[in-house]
Amino acid sequence: MCVQASGIGPIVVFSTTILLKLKEETNGEFPIQPRDGTILINLVTPIVAVLSFLVYKSLNRRTLLLLSHTFLVAAHGAIGLSMITEQYVILFVCMLLFLAWFQFFEGAMCFIYPAEVCVDTGMGVVLGGIFLSMILMSFTVQYMMASPLNIHGTFWVYSGLNLLCILFIYFFVKETKGKSAQELRELYRPVNRRVQSESNK
Repeated sequence: MCVQASGIGPIVVFSTTILLKLKEETNGEFPIQPRDGTILINLVTPIVAVLSFLVYKSLNRRTLLLLSHTFLVAAHGAIGLSMITEQYVILFVCMLLFLAWFQFFEGAMCFIYPAEVCVDTGMGVVLGGIFLSMILMSFTVQYMMASPLNIHGTFWVYSGLNLLCILFIYFFVKETKGKSAQELRELYRPVNRRVQSESNK
């Protein structure tokens, strides 16, 4: 679920809404038109995603995830701070950096990591959870932005969620890179089940 806790779904879905809000906050003086900003966001995302194979080949899975969420904590915090201080161009740049960093370091990991450690049924549950959480966050983000949290508070909530993801990854996620198929099958199996499996051989 960390992939959706990153806030990627709401930012992509509501990027135009955020840009319209920035236009409104600056009385039309924000230099980037909402349409142009949305096009730029939708160009950055696939281009960086294509290049992401470079890090998947070289970095361990846990290292990649920890680096990703550490930056996302900072990116969401910076977006919220930029909103409060009315540094709207910096805010937009931080949004682009967030999207680029996410796609480069973590975008495909929500499919790669479960595929390495789950059986088919488990993979279905994981993917179902990912898309369910995306729907949930996409439905709630507009209410969050319209609430007393405002845009800055909404991003700070996402920053906090990413901090929780860092703790979860650090304490519970196991490394898969370089392991054999047999080792991956046993990675999350309870110790007593491993003993039974070995005794049945």
